[in-house]
Parts: sequence; structure tokens; C-alpha cells
Amino acid sequence: MTEIRKIINKPILTGAFFLTSSGIICRMLGFLYRIFLSNTIGAKELGILQLFMPVFILGVSVCSGGIQIAVSRFVAENINDKNECINILKAGILLCILLSLLSCGFIFLFSNQIASYCIGSDKYASLIRLLLLAIPMAAFHACVFGYYFGKSRAGIPALAEIIEQSSKILSFGILFYAFGNRFFSNKVSIAVVALVLSEFVNTVFLCYLIIREIPHKNNEDNKKPSLKNSISKIFKVSYILTLNKVMLNIFQSVEAFLFPMMLFKYGLSQTESIEVYGVFSGMALPVVMFPSSVITSVSLLLMPKIARDNSGQKKSSLNKTTQSVIAASLFCGIICTLFFLLFGNPIGNLLFKNSTSGAYIVTLSWLCPFMYLSITLGSILHGLGKTTTAFIHNIISVIIRIFFLAFVVPQIGITGYFWGVLLSYIVITLLHYNGVKRYI
Repeated sequence: MTEIRKIINKPILTGAFFLTSSGIICRMLGFLYRIFLSNTIGAKELGILQLFMPVFILGVSVCSGGIQIAVSRFVAENINDKNECINILKAGILLCILLSLLSCGFIFLFSNQIASYCIGSDKYASLIRLLLLAIPMAAFHACVFGYYFGKSRAGIPALAEIIEQSSKILSFGILFYAFGNRFFSNKVSIAVVALVLSEFVNTVFLCYLIIREIPHKNNEDNKKPSLKNSISKIFKVSYILTLNKVMLNIFQSVEAFLFPMMLFKYGLSQTESIEVYGVFSGMALPVVMFPSSVITSVSLLLMPKIARDNSGQKKSSLNKTTQSVIAASLFCGIICTLFFLLFGNPIGNLLFKNSTSGAYIVTLSWLCPFMYLSITLGSILHGLGKTTTAFIHNIISVIIRIFFLAFVVPQIGITGYFWGVLLSYIVITLLHYNGVKRYI
């Protein structure tokens, strides 16, 4: 860790502090929210909500996937030109709005089919249509976050995420206790409305900040930046990144949809299958992934350092950086594995009042070293400019999990999926490591 402090500058340290702190706070708030949900709407309703989330994530990826990265890059390049920075942000937002209309229109037209495929019934199609209201706002947030990351002002996105999580919990609590079953046909719809309201609150907050960023007209230069050129510039950079992200999210969505279907083939009822998915993805997995917020923040903010060292042929510094972050990730992973092995069952019983979630946490504890290493190694590959390589590795990892879901889970149940998840993380870690070793 001493080496890491030496090789990064103050803005990165400050940004890492804000992102890590907000990540921990948001995950803690997320835990509170999941505990609240599990105790109020139950495992089945939580499973239904989790099955719809890939649709939301996919929609946001289509709208903002690579645009956030492109906006961040071009704002950083023009950081001393306030008019140009605002122009780049406007271009990014316009692209997000256009893609939002296309994405939401497509999902709206096929909402019945999507609901039938996800749950086996189209009675939840109205929830998908309601969820569409949040997609343009989430895409807008991503674009604005890119602007502030480019400005090296990570504190604002960090604060915005905390506001969003807080407003989601508050909205759900008010809606659940004030209205309950009088206005909502099912409990999961309350969670969807709370999500939409939290996105709206965050949008208002970010709009207020952005309006204050716009330069006054009396300070405007004669040379006005071209919005058309900015849109073209962002699109040329973002479309490949967006395509990669969308393809990965499609594979992950297929994985999520297959999960209850394959458990049903194994012999569980439809309700039991959805409950198992809710316990796994809504309770156990978030607990195991909680410590990764620190690893993710440091890895994200070390990418520019790795890119500069690589372009400047500073092999010694590059090696030290890589060795330091890999060692830190491995150490964190081993400690977390031991912790979850010892305390996984009590954590599940205490937080969720669910013994199954505790058993799943213990089983998933073996993922920690490989999961955290894959995050770090993936960030190094992105810093080296090997985005496509990292994307291919991620696709291979998801395909392994889908294979186990399709062919092993129907034979031996969820144990087969646990084996698939472990193997997928081992494989992606080895692939990432080999990729890094090839270029460093």
C-alpha cells in the first residue's frame, strides 16, 4: 500500500477517497434496503424484482454505455475551456436522450413478451413499462458523472449516489407504510416506483448543479464550440464501447433469465425457483461483493496512471504499480474468504433472517480472491488500452456460467451453478493475468 501512495497523485487519492467512501456508504444503504425488502416483500417478490433489473441495466447500457467514458475523456482534454466542456456535456446528453427513446420504445413494444420470458407470465408487464421511466434519467446521470469525472471532481458523483440510495429507501418506506396494498396490486411494484422516484430526485439534484456550471452569456467568447462536431466526436469513441457493454449485458441477462428456469427443470416449483434466485442475487451475492467497493475504486482511479506509464514506456513504474495492486487485491480476497467462511451463516441469519442466505454466503466465500483479482486485472487491461481483450474474457466467463446453468443445474440443482460461478472466476482471472503478463 505504501507503493500505491507513492505512485499516485493527490487528485487520484482524493477521488479514490470519495469514490471508496461513497461506495461503502451506498453499499451499506443498499444492504439496509435489501434487508428491508426481504423482511417486507419476501424472497419471491425480491426475486421478481431482481429478474427485471437486467432489463433496466441493459436499457441504460444502450443509452449511455460508452458515452460516459467519452464525455469524461473529452472533458479532461478540454478542462481549461469551460464552454467546450459544457458543449461536450450537452452533446452527450442529446445522444443519451435519443438512444433512450429508441431503447424504451423497443422495450415498451415487447414488454409482454419480456415479462413472459422472465417470469413465465405477462401480468408483470406493467412493471417493465413503469421501469422505463427510470432509464432516461439513469442515462442522464451517467453522462453527468462522466463530466465530473473528467473535471476530477469525483465528490459530486459520490454525493449523488448517496442521495439516490437514500431517496430510494425513504420513498419505499413512505409508499409501503402510507399506501401499501390500497394503491398497489403487489409489493414489488412499490419497489419499482421507489426506484423511479429516486432517479427523479437525483436528476433534479444534478440538473441544479449543471445549470450552475453553464457560463454566463456576457462571458461568452466569439468562438462558439460546435455541438454537431462534439456529437460526432463522442459517437465515434462511444459506439464500440457501448456495443461491447451491451453485448456483455445481453449475455448476463440471459444468465439471469435462465437461473429460475433451470431450477424449475431440476424439480423446484416456479415460486421456489424465484425465491432461490432472490436469496442468491438479492441477499448472498451483494454481501460477498461488498468489500470489492474499495478494490473497484482504487482500480478505476489507477487506470490513468497505468495508461501514462505504458505510453511513456516507464516499464519499472508500470511493474511496481501492477504488482502493488495485485498483491493488495489478493490479500483482501484471502482475508474476506476467511471472514465469510467463519461468519457467513450468522450474517445471513442476522441481516436477512434467512438461513439459506447464510449457507450461500459461505459457499460464495471461495470466490473472493478470484473475484477481486479479476476486477484489478481487468482495470489494468483497460488502462493498457486492451478493452476488447477484457471484453472477450468477460464473455467467456459468462458463457461458462450459462453452460453450467443449462446443462448442470437441471441435473444437480443450484450446487451446479456454484461450481460454474467458481470456475468462471478462476478462468477470467487466469485470462486477465495472462493478458496483463503479455503486455507488461
